[in-house]
Amino acid sequence: MCNFLKVLFRWESGGVKESKEDWKSEYLSLRLFGSNMCSRDAPRPSSSSRASFLAFFEGWLGRQQAFLDELIHMEDDDGDNGSEHLAQEMLSHYGDYYEEKAKIMREDIFLVLCPPWLTSFERAFLWVAGFKPSLVFRLLEASISDMISEQVEQLKELKSTATREEREVEEEMATVQERVGSPELMDLARQVGQLVNGQVSDFNDAMKDLKQAMTNVVQRADHLRRFVVLRVVGILSRKQTIKFLIAAAKFQLWVRAWGLQKDGQGESGGSTTNSYQAN
Repeated sequence: MCNFLKVLFRWESGGVKESKEDWKSEYLSLRLFGSNMCSRDAPRPSSSSRASFLAFFEGWLGRQQAFLDELIHMEDDDGDNGSEHLAQEMLSHYGDYYEEKAKIMREDIFLVLCPPWLTSFERAFLWVAGFKPSLVFRLLEASISDMISEQVEQLKELKSTATREEREVEEEMATVQERVGSPELMDLARQVGQLVNGQVSDFNDAMKDLKQAMTNVVQRADHLRRFVVLRVVGILSRKQTIKFLIAAAKFQLWVRAWGLQKDGQGESGGSTTNSYQAN
């Protein structure tokens, strides 16, 4: 699926025109859209957008490790030692990620759907270009054991809301998938290299609409992710928030470190990825 979209997007931008056999091969791969969207073997696009976000992401992960170290240092401190301020800085740190992600989405939605800066292990956790919101509740269960009944009820209600929203996002993504494989788009795709005049305009319009639909789904998923995290933090106490943020950072950095080890990636991590200590 990733390859198919790449071919479409490259052609729309005036790139290389593929053979009819290539189109048939990519068309058959549509069935893998949901389960193998970001295949490890899929060619990775080379662009300034990718390089720019990779540089940001590596720096962002380095700051993530620094925040984690500080949070762990004050985890067992009962006094008001600035942990609340640090927690807010950590949330702003996550906000920075979503701001950069929004920028690259406007340039190339495909890069966000199949992020080449992630390892294959990290991509296995992707749900609509990010973490699945319900993962937050698993982290809560694993890291916090002193919640009062009122918090439990609030989180139960939030989880129900998140689960319902997840289903709606998945349904919206399924609709986009159907559009990718629509007869109209396939007919135009099979004629790439032979389109003339109005057909070229129709193809470009179809691709523009498709990319906007993908962008809308990812934006909705990102909104849900941020909503769930902020609502959780609003329910937790200060100390519980610190524990939750530690668990979330440890999990992300562990997945990153394990993914790099599994893929044997030394070149993409540099000194930053080699310094992860999320265990």
